[in-house]
Amino acid sequence: MTALKTKEQVYKLDAVLFDFDGVLINTIPFHGRAWAWIMKEQFGISLDDSIGAVTEGLRSEQIIKLILAKAHGIEKTKTKKELQSIIEWKRRYYREIVGPLELDQSIYTMLQKIKQRVRKIGLVTSTNRNNLDHIISESKRSIFDFVSHGETSEKVKPEPDPFLFAARSLNASPERTLVIENSILGIRAARASGMWCAAISSTLAPKLLHEAHILFHSTLEIVETKNWKKMLQLFAERGAPGSLQVKREALLENIRARIKILDN
Repeated sequence: MTALKTKEQVYKLDAVLFDFDGVLINTIPFHGRAWAWIMKEQFGISLDDSIGAVTEGLRSEQIIKLILAKAHGIEKTKTKKELQSIIEWKRRYYREIVGPLELDQSIYTMLQKIKQRVRKIGLVTSTNRNNLDHIISESKRSIFDFVSHGETSEKVKPEPDPFLFAARSLNASPERTLVIENSILGIRAARASGMWCAAISSTLAPKLLHEAHILFHSTLEIVETKNWKKMLQLFAERGAPGSLQVKREALLENIRARIKILDN
């Protein structure tokens, strides 16, 4: 008699989608430093470096508005053109302090192992195209079957659109797609898209990542055989990932409340 297959053997994922900052490389502290610098330079506002982790996933325009709202109770004091100039200044400073940073070889090895286990892998990030190019060249991005950045989609996390677009592009079923995220906004976007989500506690406390289906301390842990089997067994037992509503305004208010303004 043929032995019955275990649940982890029969559960198959179509695709795995990776966030970038904080998942494949920890650039979040640099974003925090860059935001703290530009807001002090342009608005005289002193920020805690945690601003990078707190606001991860948001468009830069929204980050500035939230910081101003928290500091002064206002949302906008600059024209759109002025805001864009400030954002570009911040991005250039970010690339300057990051320096010649590259993805670690262990991350490439992990990506190769996962490609052996699923049909497709994708990179779905809210980061700016130039910031992405600074760290991972277009040729090295060829390991991914799909790549999207902050300029790819009109809507960004916590909206599900970037992940749903990636799944369609990869011909993957959302309920058979795993998203690996480290931010609250990214996790909510993954859950709103009806996908499985594994959270990485690289930048935020585990208690803040509770909406994910499973939690790991580092991205490299996922590819370990025992952890991979445990994860697939969990998915098989649950049957379907379910979904959550975006509730964007509530999320933004939560982020605004967690922004730390320092005394000058």
